[in-house]
Amino acid sequence: MTQKNWIIIAIIIILVVIIGGVAFGYQNLIIKNKDQVLSSLGNQVSQLQNQIKDLQQNQLQNQNTNANVNADNENQSDWQTYTYPVSGLTIQYPKNWKAKDFTYAIGFYLPNMNPSNDPEGLSIEWRVYQNPQKLSLEKFFNDFWNPKYFNQAQSIKNIMVDGISGKELKGVGGMLTYTIALIPRDTVIVELRDNREENQVNGIFDKMLNSIKF
Repeated sequence: MTQKNWIIIAIIIILVVIIGGVAFGYQNLIIKNKDQVLSSLGNQVSQLQNQIKDLQQNQLQNQNTNANVNADNENQSDWQTYTYPVSGLTIQYPKNWKAKDFTYAIGFYLPNMNPSNDPEGLSIEWRVYQNPQKLSLEKFFNDFWNPKYFNQAQSIKNIMVDGISGKELKGVGGMLTYTIALIPRDTVIVELRDNREENQVNGIFDKMLNSIKF
């Protein structure tokens, strides 16, 4: 065999070794990356499972808290009484609820809620408006406060609170509320606003509304 042939054979052997090494390294790299991907996916699945477990526990805790609150609130005889500043009006609210004065509204909320300094989003709000001209409810809100109250309400019905006629508005457009009760008395207008639908289901809103004393 000539020297030239030996050189060709040597080159072929070197190429085979190089190609084999590259293939082997690439295969190991794929296996390594695959293991890393599987490990990462496993960690993500574990984290999601823990998050789901935490959410389920929180949901169960909230359900138990609300169930206990509703059970305690069935007996209205031990409800708390709140007196509105200046006007002297009173209202009763569930014994396990909290009340906070937000200056332009009194907020009532469940013990597991954590409101900020804004009453929006609270369970129930209580407001008293000054109406020195003794305007009708429609004219007062259309001209001076918020025309959406009467213009966009889905339904309006007459109500009676402490012997005084008023209006109950449901589904006021553009507002995160379910029910708004309005009662005019002399130079003031009392508003009780319900922000949570469950207060209609368990009757708390109606009980609070009918507990108002002028």
